[in-house]
Amino acid sequence: MHFAISCGGTGGHTLPGLATAQALVADGHRVTLVLTDRATDRTTAATWAGPHLVFPADYLSARHPVRSLKAILTLRRSRAAAIRAFRADRPDAVLVMGSYASFPAASAAVACGIPLVLHESNVIPGRLVEWFALKAAAIAAGFEELRDHLRGGREVLVATGTPIRPELVRGAALALAARGVGDGSRSVTPHLLVTGGSQGARSLNTAAAEAFIRLCAEGVPFAATHLAGQADYERVAGLYAAAKARPNVTVLPFSADMATHYRKADFALTRAGASTLAELVAFRLPALLVPYPLAAKDHQMANARAVQGTGAVAVVADAELTSDGLHDYLKALLAAPDRLTAMRAAYASSSLPDPAEAPKRLAALLVRVAKEQ
Repeated sequence: MHFAISCGGTGGHTLPGLATAQALVADGHRVTLVLTDRATDRTTAATWAGPHLVFPADYLSARHPVRSLKAILTLRRSRAAAIRAFRADRPDAVLVMGSYASFPAASAAVACGIPLVLHESNVIPGRLVEWFALKAAAIAAGFEELRDHLRGGREVLVATGTPIRPELVRGAALALAARGVGDGSRSVTPHLLVTGGSQGARSLNTAAAEAFIRLCAEGVPFAATHLAGQADYERVAGLYAAAKARPNVTVLPFSADMATHYRKADFALTRAGASTLAELVAFRLPALLVPYPLAAKDHQMANARAVQGTGAVAVVADAELTSDGLHDYLKALLAAPDRLTAMRAAYASSSLPDPAEAPKRLAALLVRVAKEQ
């Protein structure tokens, strides 16, 4: 079969789309990626061995009417180009991974009568998924709770989970094999991981650094890796350097090897983006989630609450995060290793879809949808 996967725009859409494409190719199908002309998508195209299409796209903004008008014109031209491309080489089904970048492919699929499958990683759907929910043959969900936030399309929702990068899948398998699924016990010093993502990490960075410094001064045994982000790295490194009692913390601006950091960690402090949560689920890593407060529709908080319900993570709003509160929470947690064991075990007993299986689930869903039409 021939499938088109629209996954341009950001890494949060591109990486799951690529993982699904690779699963389809492994099963003998042909896949055409649909990307934008953004630099990140050009990088993706360079790593993809199969065919790809490029349709420029931009997002609508109520604050910038002139930009929105230009975006509409761009999307209309790209939609027309996508229709021509799909008529020339018709896919058996089209998968779109959300975001404004997928509008040309989604609307072209509908115009050409091609089965459309939507994937939404977050609990609260984005604008594109809301627009096309009633026209989709299936909606693949990162969280089952998405069903409660859809105005239409609930009856075709399938909880597939959100695919993660292959190296993370391999790393998670190694981590679970080493620990035993659900077993959080260790005989070594507990290792904490702090990662705030590419934006919005300043409050999390400050609270974590100040809490770690205080824990060290009190003699609490722990080690940590603090991924501070490129923009905040120098400031955070300075906080540790100025401390009288310097904790055993490795500070980095970022890391391309997240699999190693997740495998080493016993507990994480992080935001609540859908991809990050999928990675935590895959590694069965207990965490304190601090949702990014400026995320559209506060969707990170909704994501965090969905995972919190399993008992595997705790959640605190960004506005309520303080270094004192974080210090007290971590001190109590590190003094009670059974709590970490229980949090890790909660993943194994939950109904959260396994991200490692998500590409295969999405691939199977596309094949089924194509055969049913």
